[in-house]
Amino acid sequence: MISIQDMTWDDVPAVLSIERASTASPWTEASFQVELRNAAAKCRVARGSEGVEGFLVAWHLPGESQVAELGVRPDRRRRGLGRSLLRDAVGEARSRGASVVTLEVRAENEAGIKLYESEGFAVVGRRPKYYEDREDAILMEKKL
Repeated sequence: MISIQDMTWDDVPAVLSIERASTASPWTEASFQVELRNAAAKCRVARGSEGVEGFLVAWHLPGESQVAELGVRPDRRRRGLGRSLLRDAVGEARSRGASVVTLEVRAENEAGIKLYESEGFAVVGRRPKYYEDREDAILMEKKL
């Protein structure tokens, strides 16, 4: 059974491991430490019998929220963990009165784009050569 919980300082090593396995431009330990101190950030983990299996960082600002980072352990993907984390973040955004949730995703991340679309996110723009490796970013949003 999986539970979605607030990320703790002790979760950071597991989150870093997932982050490094999930993206070509991983956040650093310092990045996660900053977000754990950031009053506008909500850092959550999906915790199962094997510990942290996924995570999400969202920024909740007046009127809007942004999914900043989402990752799931490679051996635990396609089991609904990312979807559960995303729904948790959207629920938090609603409870804080946001009218929209935004995110960006690598143009080549087909699985991520399909997940977001299945949860009601729509493509609203593109940032050419946005990432360090010059890959485009797809901008998506969900109206609440």
